[in-house]
Amino acid sequence: MNTLATTTVQEQTVSIDETRMEHVQELRAEIARADQEIVGLLARRIALVRKLGGEKERCGLATADPAREAAVLRSVAASARVAGLDEERVRELFWCVIEMSRSVQLRDSNS
Repeated sequence: MNTLATTTVQEQTVSIDETRMEHVQELRAEIARADQEIVGLLARRIALVRKLGGEKERCGLATADPAREAAVLRSVAASARVAGLDEERVRELFWCVIEMSRSVQLRDSNS
């Protein structure tokens, strides 16, 4: 009887582990969907940046706007704080987004 009890416990352990692994896979799939949403939002932002770059060029404005960039960084840091995220890491992330945006505007204006 001891062997039967051990087998049953092992089968339950395997079943629990499989259930947990399925949950892990579901969470990973959900994260992958969130990642795709982030990429889609970045693409939308870059499309808007391109339009803004064209307007800036027609108005004779510079591509870089340090005051506006600082305001964006302050805004996203405040949003990060409310969301319980690390403000500095979010600021770093958005600095990369701003640099990418500026690069796209500069490349478009040189085309």
